[in-house]
Amino acid sequence: MRLATWNVNSVVVRLPRLADWLASSRPDILCLQETKVADDAFPRSEVEALGYELALHGDGRWNGVAIISRAGLADVVRGFDGEPGFPGPEARAVSATCGGLRVWCVYVPNGRALPHNRLTTDGARHALAALRRRMGTDPEMFELFSDLRSPHAARHTAATTLLEATDGDVRLVQEVLGHANLNTLQGYTKIVDARKQEAYERYQEFLDRKRTG
Repeated sequence: MRLATWNVNSVVVRLPRLADWLASSRPDILCLQETKVADDAFPRSEVEALGYELALHGDGRWNGVAIISRAGLADVVRGFDGEPGFPGPEARAVSATCGGLRVWCVYVPNGRALPHNRLTTDGARHALAALRRRMGTDPEMFELFSDLRSPHAARHTAATTLLEATDGDVRLVQEVLGHANLNTLQGYTKIVDARKQEAYERYQEFLDRKRTG
């Protein structure tokens, strides 16, 4: 029996690759993590057409897990007793019996020690503040990083930087960020005024000086 696992980071975005890989590699069981889709929106028919059954546990947010099996699928359980949550249990674990084998698919947050609260927006904000401090007292850098006062703003900047670095390859940036459609991506990649464009260019100049200095 061949069992595979894949942190798919949006099953909707990765569906063409998922279908191609299932058709060519034919694993008996595939565990998916970070599906980022609710159960009723999972592309079930495309996977079932390849001869697989599915056990799903997703709520449409940043988590979500699935077991895909052509070795049978029975006794599906979503979550587990005493499952931790932040603040409540999330869609991070599903189990099923496949061909006599009990299979667990678990999406475990990376880089956290137990016991530990989930990384909060405030925590990400503090990390960005520490980054700005490490940039020193350069006035240009202070002005640039003053825009990064929230995780959401940082994501905007990352998306714009990726778009610039890939010569406008929006499909590649879409896949990296895990967005299901281009409308969401476009919201992240707008440079809304000339000052932000100038700040971005100054940042590139700053990096060039660092590399050559």
